[in-house]
Amino acid sequence: MVDHSNQLSTRSLKIPTVFISHNSKDKPFARKLASSLRSHDIRCWVDEAEIRFGESLVQKISDAINKIDLVIAVISNNSVYSNWVRQELDWAMTKEIKGDRIIVIPIIIEKCDIPFFLANKLYADFTDKDRFNNTLERLAESINYHLQQSPRDYKEPPFGESVSLKYNPTNIPLIICLIMVAVSLCGVAATYAFFYKASEPSNLKTLVRYIYTFFVMIIAAMFAELLRIALIRYQMRFDPVFSQDAGMVHIASLLFKNYRSFVSRHWSKILMKACIFIELTVWILIILLVDFAIKICSFL
Repeated sequence: MVDHSNQLSTRSLKIPTVFISHNSKDKPFARKLASSLRSHDIRCWVDEAEIRFGESLVQKISDAINKIDLVIAVISNNSVYSNWVRQELDWAMTKEIKGDRIIVIPIIIEKCDIPFFLANKLYADFTDKDRFNNTLERLAESINYHLQQSPRDYKEPPFGESVSLKYNPTNIPLIICLIMVAVSLCGVAATYAFFYKASEPSNLKTLVRYIYTFFVMIIAAMFAELLRIALIRYQMRFDPVFSQDAGMVHIASLLFKNYRSFVSRHWSKILMKACIFIELTVWILIILLVDFAIKICSFL
């Protein structure tokens, strides 16, 4: 018979080990946090202390995340746009999903957009420096709680626990597309009803054809954009680490730097490639629309 009491007592003596995922610009805070957590008997893995010259960063950090108990994600304006932090959190969230237990505890150190895949977690708020020690105490309790070492009287929800927050993407892009489709359909109907007659002169027929084509191309562009939005929402529904933050997927233009970085991180996904192909199609249609608009204006 297995002695479970021995296993429990051994587990209770285990010192928690956490990995602090952070951007290099937030290094001073990461070091301070690591030092403070060590005073609570919690081991902290901070990259520059554990990696020797010549060793593979990717290999060492991925190995570390596989071995540690929890990952503390330091969220700031520096880290939310960091590809390296994103990679670390991707590894950690994959481990959390596969293991079906809390792995990642987000903490924020300045006001910023929380990444989508962490939005349903209760985060530790370190933005108020005067409350650093109080927040640290609760963070240490949360770390122990998730490792089932917490005291029985711990009542508050621990950091990292789900807070039943559902991501509701804005419907503004959908509404704009549908309005433009409706207006264009009305334009097509009006063109046929009031202008298109067999007895009209050839130049008016040409103008009517341009107007008709203009509205049809708007409809085609809007349906393509609706398809792009549907593909992105489908991917977000099944992939919790797909979107960096809620606002990123609403910017349907490669002209924006943040959107381009979002695309580059997820380029390996088939749906992402499909979305970019559709977006480029929309841009081509917009160029043709401008051309037809110039031709229409030349007749007026």
